[in-house]
Amino acid sequence: MKLAALAFVLIPSTTTTYWNTVAEYAGRDRAAAVKAIHAMTRADLAAALKEASARSARRPLRAAVLLHAERERADRRKVVEGSGGQPDCFVGPHGSMAEKLLKPAGEQPGGREFVTAFALAQSLHQRSLLCFQNALYWAELGLKSDSQAPWLYFAAGLAGESLGSFGAGPPASAGRGAISAQTPQRETLLERARGRYEKALSLDPELVEARLRLGRMQSDAGQPDAARKNLAIAVTQAQGPLLYLARLFLGRILEEAGNLDAAIQHYRAAAEPEPLPQSANVALAHALALKGDAGEARAVLEATLAPAGNRGGEDPYWFYYVGNPTVGEALFERLRAGLAK
Repeated sequence: MKLAALAFVLIPSTTTTYWNTVAEYAGRDRAAAVKAIHAMTRADLAAALKEASARSARRPLRAAVLLHAERERADRRKVVEGSGGQPDCFVGPHGSMAEKLLKPAGEQPGGREFVTAFALAQSLHQRSLLCFQNALYWAELGLKSDSQAPWLYFAAGLAGESLGSFGAGPPASAGRGAISAQTPQRETLLERARGRYEKALSLDPELVEARLRLGRMQSDAGQPDAARKNLAIAVTQAQGPLLYLARLFLGRILEEAGNLDAAIQHYRAAAEPEPLPQSANVALAHALALKGDAGEARAVLEATLAPAGNRGGEDPYWFYYVGNPTVGEALFERLRAGLAK
């Protein structure tokens, strides 16, 4: 045997090393695999992608997608920590690799469901990072795979509502999060978001958060009757933080219509939980003042502002536009747990 041929036998090829790393991520040492994939060059990744596209049925592509997505998360955390917490929306090589592997992964048995679930997890994750344009991109990408997925329409609504309210993200962050000439105007983004919530509800009328968000947006768009109807339904369907938001938004509509008694009733109901939720109590105090009850309005404000800075809980409205980062991560972990099945 020639020396060159012997070396080929003894030294694993780049793609062999790559797929061994993917297998390690799926079944043995997750942390080691995330570390190992970081050492691979762009040429290594390109070779693996070429092989995956040609022989997709024989490779653990779902594990590869999740491995690259996790590496991208780790890389982004380092950048954010180094910048003092400034959001970073740049799409790096591992984020790009995860997306490129989705197409061949979607062609495997059960691939469509995986693509849908992964796109949803990515969209919610990116929104929690304040990368609203990235979040919208992933939701729309998922809808190309499954145009009847209510949760993806909902995620697209979330991203569009945030993007239209705050903008694409930090101007210094490149990639899909950067503000560009292609970014639609604010009103267009908000109109599309309302449409996405309406579509989600047409597919799943019990999707209560889509209903309360649609109601709030309809109110802002000058559609008080439609808003009141949706929020009144949401109040009957919602629980916990969503019920709080539904009452808060419905109270505002009633207050603007001059129905202060009904508005105060909803604000009081929203303000019942402990610790005192700030937004509902501020709204309650405002409505009481408008009604002429300045004494009670002042008492409510003093009670709710006294513990400012030392609160034991969080007001759900504070995170209305950004969401909870644990939701996207929980969906991601569920996908990874499914690798072992």
